[in-house]
Amino acid sequence: MASGVGTGDILKSEKDIVMGKELKERSWITFRVKPEEHRQISGRFRKSNCRKLSDYARKVLMEKPVVIYHRNASAEEFLMSARLMVKQLNGIGNNFNQAVHKLHMLDTDRQFKDWYLAWNIGRETMQNRIDEVKKLLQKIYEDGCQDKHAEQGREGAEL
Repeated sequence: MASGVGTGDILKSEKDIVMGKELKERSWITFRVKPEEHRQISGRFRKSNCRKLSDYARKVLMEKPVVIYHRNASAEEFLMSARLMVKQLNGIGNNFNQAVHKLHMLDTDRQFKDWYLAWNIGRETMQNRIDEVKKLLQKIYEDGCQDKHAEQGREGAEL
């Protein structure tokens, strides 16, 4: 079908308007955009809650509201940090469980001494991981405090 919109293509007759029938036929609107315009449109579409580009374009052209997702960088950073912490804590827990399991399997004093030496080395590794998690939590806390103070400063400036 040719580009453009023709009113003759949309309505079959005046009778359809009077009777309130909805037509299932649809018309095509086709147009070209420059690469930069396409990137901008695609970027805005991806930020919206529309599943299809045609739905997004229809809403924009008909001046209907489009819900746009707001990216919260600090929340995303927190989630990534939390995932890292969970992974590290799971590793620490697994190492600890393996060490305790080995301890319960020991029969002689020599095996206990060997286990104890290995445990001390593993314990240092676990302590380093725990310290990393603590530092990460402290950074998240400090970033959150800075964000809170910044928000309070903006609220005070608005008054």
